[in-house]
Amino acid sequence: MFKKNLLYILSIFLLTTSAYSQTLRNTLRIDGQIKENKDKLENVTVTLLSDGEILNKKTTKGSGRFTYEIPLENNYFLVFSKPGYRSKYVEIIATNIPEADANYGFEFGGLDVSLFKNIARLDDNVLNKPVAEIVYDTNLYKFTFNVNYFKEIEESKDSLEQQIALLSKNKKELEELQKQAQINEEEEKKRFEKAQKEALVRLEKKQTAKIKLSEPIEELKTENTDYLVIQENIKLEKELLEQAKRDLIAEQEMIEQELELEREERQRQIEQEAELKKQQQLEQEIEEEKARVKKQELAREKARQEDSLLTVNNKKLVEQEELKAEALAYEEERRIAKEKKIAEQLKKIADEEEKQRKLYEKIQKQKELQAQQLIEAQRKELVQREKILNEQEKDLEALQPGNSSTATNSEKRVFRKGNKTITLYTINKGEVEIELKKVIADWGGQYYFKDNVAITKVDWDLETKDL
Repeated sequence: MFKKNLLYILSIFLLTTSAYSQTLRNTLRIDGQIKENKDKLENVTVTLLSDGEILNKKTTKGSGRFTYEIPLENNYFLVFSKPGYRSKYVEIIATNIPEADANYGFEFGGLDVSLFKNIARLDDNVLNKPVAEIVYDTNLYKFTFNVNYFKEIEESKDSLEQQIALLSKNKKELEELQKQAQINEEEEKKRFEKAQKEALVRLEKKQTAKIKLSEPIEELKTENTDYLVIQENIKLEKELLEQAKRDLIAEQEMIEQELELEREERQRQIEQEAELKKQQQLEQEIEEEKARVKKQELAREKARQEDSLLTVNNKKLVEQEELKAEALAYEEERRIAKEKKIAEQLKKIADEEEKQRKLYEKIQKQKELQAQQLIEAQRKELVQREKILNEQEKDLEALQPGNSSTATNSEKRVFRKGNKTITLYTINKGEVEIELKKVIADWGGQYYFKDNVAITKVDWDLETKDL
């Protein structure tokens, strides 16, 4: 009776989201936002890649937000790009997820990415690699950032930030020089206008004075000569300043074109890296097929040679055999050399993967130990609570008239798994065993299953009504 009341109270305060669970099964939902400094950035293209192929493209609006629902069957890249900005990309490892966990689906929110405008002479090779890796944590039962990868690129990231600060300072100095040049140009223009006005005033005075004609003419010539010199100097300075401006604009346009070409080249490199892996595997398969075909051709050639031995001179046949043997030996040497090269490459890749695997296993063991300790403490607490509940239930049943002890044919377990609380009923009906499961996520969602098949809350209440 106490258990029934407890289930009824929980059903009042929690919402049922079984239908939503079905849409996220075997799917990772990613939500994020693109910013420039602290401002939301629109018109950013978010491209989803897998194995070198573009699966989807989305463009951010004023909010800068984006959403993707990704099947848990491949590894992916999310590429963030916008004309005039430095592109970035994130790698998502979405393979080898335990099937029991994948059935619930996952959500990964808060993927905030900051883009900055292209900067000339900036060494940004660190951005040719992913800025982050998103992996599945089997201990926490959710997708998280790979902290070890952040540590690997931390030094390169700090160096990039220092370069950006230095180049930003130089850019400010250039802007100040341009402002000063404009101020000098305006002052020079004012001096020219002032000199022009003074020359006109002196010319008017000379014209009104009744003196000899030769004297004002000579003075006017002198005044006009000074005026022309000033005008010529100002014109020359203006031409130099205009030329400097044109050179600066041309240099900026050339730098922007180079940066755009670099961005496109980096995008092609990302796609080519994924394509290269497929191409290497394809080449290996082609080589194996060529070897098989060549072996068949050699067998047919040998059969033809055996048929022609009755009519062809023995000496000629011997010479042909020697030539063929030499050709086969040459082909065999080439094949062995190529296989050796491929084996060395595969060994190098295997060594690197083994190194990464050992490091990952070491971290996983530490996490597993912590998780086991936490689970053990929670298990003891649940056992104690269940013991108290069972005692209270027995006391209540003993107080009710007409009740007698009967053998139970069901078992109930409540335990935690990751960020979920799971209630499990195991019911024995003769030789048939039925398993009922209710999963409550910490964020409020509820899921119901019967023998690992999703059911509604109404079906759950009917199945557990008499338990």
